[in-house]
Amino acid sequence: KLVEDSTATSTHRAYQAVSKAASPVTYTGSVYLKADERTFARLKLSDNTETDNASVGINLLTGELGAAAGSFTSISATSSLLADGWVRVTLSATSDSDTQIVLFVFTSTGLNVADASYSGDGTSGIYVWGAQIEAAAFPSSYIPTTTASVTRPADIPLIDISAYSPAITYPLTMYARFERVVDTGGTEAHLALDDGSTNNESLVFVKSTDLAALQVLNGGATQADLSVAGAVAINTATRAA
Repeated sequence: KLVEDSTATSTHRAYQAVSKAASPVTYTGSVYLKADERTFARLKLSDNTETDNASVGINLLTGELGAAAGSFTSISATSSLLADGWVRVTLSATSDSDTQIVLFVFTSTGLNVADASYSGDGTSGIYVWGAQIEAAAFPSSYIPTTTASVTRPADIPLIDISAYSPAITYPLTMYARFERVVDTGGTEAHLALDDGSTNNESLVFVKSTDLAALQVLNGGATQADLSVAGAVAINTATRAA
């Protein structure tokens, strides 16, 4: 729990500074928040002097966001209402040439920037969990860290369909609705049906040439290799089957 002190006309916050290259870099800060005595909060990305920044206010009861603004560029924010009163807030922005980036979480009394400075009562606050900052233009799932940064592994959800009742039988359809957020230069967004190996599988994915594609392998040998004309665009919802 982040509990405000009783300082008059002040900000009440927790923060973490991270070293960065002395050039503009896009960062995303994210945090899980829950209302208690205070029902508003503010998320902020800043350089170490707080001269240049980006911030957004959040209503922790409704998920409503205030205007995401500041002197950083390419500023955007999202909120997601979760179970048991929690809300995940994200803030993305391209930094300045300072050599540090700082992630702040404030208690607040409203959605505006000015609402983050008020007289505290020494007991009120909000709940905070899973704050993180990433050198990326979008948030990922929570990455546990201690004193050092880590490179996140790929998210690979696996579902064992062998025990389904009634059993899944052929023919069947594989379907995915996805959005490319960055061009990695390689293959992306695999949806696979396999026997636990890469020798026998059907794949729906985006090729390194940015085309939506299907491959079928049997015994390690390619049986089908099809693609759809026209590049799969960045930041566009796409359906493949």
